[in-house]
Amino acid sequence: MNRTPMNRTGLARRTSMGNGERHEHALKGCAPVPLAGYLKALGVLRLLAEQADKDVAGWWRDEAFHLRTRLSGEELLAFFLNDYRPSAVVAPWNGGSGFFTGDNRDGFTPLRDSPAVRFAGLRSAMETCERALADAGLVERPQGEAKLAFVLRLRGQLPDEALTWIDAALALSRDDLLFPPLLGTGGNDGRLDFTNNFMRRLVSSKTPRGLFDAESGAHRPEAAPMLRAALFGDATDGLTDAAIGQFAPGAAGGPNSTAGFEGAPNLNPWDFVLMIEGALLFAGALTRRNESARQSGASFPFTVKATGAGWGGIGVEDEDDARAEFWAPLWSRPATAAEIRQFLAEGRAVLNGRTARDGLEFARAAATLGTSRGIDTFQRYGFVMRAGKAYLATPLGRRGVKAVAPPTVALIADLESGHWLERVRKHLRKGEEGARARTLARRLDDALFALAEPEAGKPAVQAALIAVGAVARYLAVAPKARESVPPPPALSPRWLGQADDHSPEFQVAAALASLGHPPGAAAGDETEREPPILPMAAHFAPLDLTHPLKRDPAWYDEKRRKTGTRNGRLEVVWGDGDLTRNLIAVLNRRLIDRTGREEGVNDPLCAAMGAPLSAVLAFLDTSSFDDARCAALLAGLVWVRPGRWRLSSPGRASAGQDSAGRDLAGRDLAAMPLPYAVLKPLFTPADRLHQERTIGERRRSLLPRDHALPIPPGLVARLLRGDEVGPAVRDALLRAHASGIASPFMDSRFRDGTFANGAVDPRRLAAALLTPIDDNGLDRVIERAYPQSNADANADPETADHAA
Repeated sequence: MNRTPMNRTGLARRTSMGNGERHEHALKGCAPVPLAGYLKALGVLRLLAEQADKDVAGWWRDEAFHLRTRLSGEELLAFFLNDYRPSAVVAPWNGGSGFFTGDNRDGFTPLRDSPAVRFAGLRSAMETCERALADAGLVERPQGEAKLAFVLRLRGQLPDEALTWIDAALALSRDDLLFPPLLGTGGNDGRLDFTNNFMRRLVSSKTPRGLFDAESGAHRPEAAPMLRAALFGDATDGLTDAAIGQFAPGAAGGPNSTAGFEGAPNLNPWDFVLMIEGALLFAGALTRRNESARQSGASFPFTVKATGAGWGGIGVEDEDDARAEFWAPLWSRPATAAEIRQFLAEGRAVLNGRTARDGLEFARAAATLGTSRGIDTFQRYGFVMRAGKAYLATPLGRRGVKAVAPPTVALIADLESGHWLERVRKHLRKGEEGARARTLARRLDDALFALAEPEAGKPAVQAALIAVGAVARYLAVAPKARESVPPPPALSPRWLGQADDHSPEFQVAAALASLGHPPGAAAGDETEREPPILPMAAHFAPLDLTHPLKRDPAWYDEKRRKTGTRNGRLEVVWGDGDLTRNLIAVLNRRLIDRTGREEGVNDPLCAAMGAPLSAVLAFLDTSSFDDARCAALLAGLVWVRPGRWRLSSPGRASAGQDSAGRDLAGRDLAAMPLPYAVLKPLFTPADRLHQERTIGERRRSLLPRDHALPIPPGLVARLLRGDEVGPAVRDALLRAHASGIASPFMDSRFRDGTFANGAVDPRRLAAALLTPIDDNGLDRVIERAYPQSNADANADPETADHAA
């Protein structure tokens, strides 16, 4: 490979190949943004392949289109200036196209009367269109059925080279005409007809002048420097006051486009001409949808319904006025025009066996490699209404495609059970639901877009959980919404694995969310138990509690409630208050449920997993614990089936602490608040207390098999009064002693109830008692408060005083 310096035409290097010398050019004037630059690059590739070098290949790199061709830089410029033959771009079905009285004919008439050979194909198509209009007796633009009939008749009369444009601008679907959004509504955008503007940019003799002289076909002097600017990004002062329509918002003029109140359009005529030429690569690429429910619809390559999310410049409120989204594929390996044309004809984004329908589904399809292969990146555009009634191709960000799909994108499929995702997205967008619903719709879609990002990680999964939880809370308090949308479906344990960042907030929320789920059950194995234990979700939303753990839960309905089943509305205790208040409300509700059960049978405080003790101690500490984040995570995590997932601290399978008895945040576990250590076993299911465990250097169970450890009446109420931690601890120790559990802390202070609260917030302590802890944490709790077996019940008072 022989390298040559970059010259003023953009020549990057020259390569010797078996079929002769090839040149590589970096077309810095053809960038993926704006859309005009993207289409312009395709136009250059197509025209060279059809008129100059059939083996030319192109690719994207460093925000520019690159060419490999036998043409040198000067030869490339000479081709467009001297040999380029404009394509037959006509739209006799549009008003303003030049074919009707009153239309601008600054380019139309010179082209129709031109003897120049380079315009022969375009001239022939124009003459055929005029004859077709005359035969149909049309003196103004046709509409409705007349338009369809005219287009069908015209297709049979035009030469083959003219059909390419028609197939790019129009498509037939059953008995109607469809308009690919890429070219507006059949080759126009409002009053701007693209074909007429194309002709004017070519040959108009009026200001702004066209690129060529219509009579001779020769290029005008200003065409050369403007071509360099269009292809290679050279500076030029020859830009004209001409419209470009939706394709380049920055060049379209209008408010805020320059100094002053409003600016004029700023156009290089080559940009418009080559852009229209590039759009012809999309000809004939209509693809029908697979779903029977949508057989009457059609899709165009990489074009879907607009989604008002995934980028800061668009909102849900833009969706109704948006035409569509176009996801422009970018590829980094050289491809010929024929390969790109075939790729576009076949290219569609497929999600779960069907064509993607909107921006979110396209993002998911792209992430799961449901697109045609060979794409590295998609540049997303939205055809949204801006500047009054005008549409602009607004860039909406870029999304890479990896060889292996990110595991996060697969999580979204869980939300599709029972068509929940489709139903909730549709409902939240209804105008009567108000601004809050639209905000929730935007946040949910933004979160799901983020899950489909190639580099999506735990923060993205947590954001999605928070968004799902917020939507569920909205549905829980909106009776009309519940008529249209069911509760969220049960989410798989994969959500836990991909969201667990080992933070105390997440671990506390995940442990709490697993309340009511059977410990050790694999996902899908949560068989219903009698009497059933309430899942944590029942405290967030009014659920049908006949089968509370089924895959697709239902809302509570008093009319359908079976005799003997619970009133799901009465179980909802989670409100808008702070985390501590809500956890206490849940604790009280579950303790009421616990009262009516046989000791140890389906304990309402049982959970599928426990938090590391360090996470609970962080909750008690409050100095660095984020209550709002924990509550938001919990609202989403209650819809997750924990299965056999286990929480852990970073780098450790389960312990969450080092051999010196300190957690990984450096907190001394031996200094855990003694009231918490004393009280926690009473709020632990008895079957866990019966298990043998290693306490100190011995292996023993805390609670004898034939004993129970009930919560003394009024114990929680003492804590909630705020100044009775000591009496509560005394009652707990006395209850433990009665159940055969020894403690060295039964000294006079506890018997008299004079234990000082210290730094423990009594209400916070009550809330912490609800959080399940893992086995290692329970071992440490027992070792702290009940280190002795019954045989060693005699404690040294001084040691006891020191330990307290």
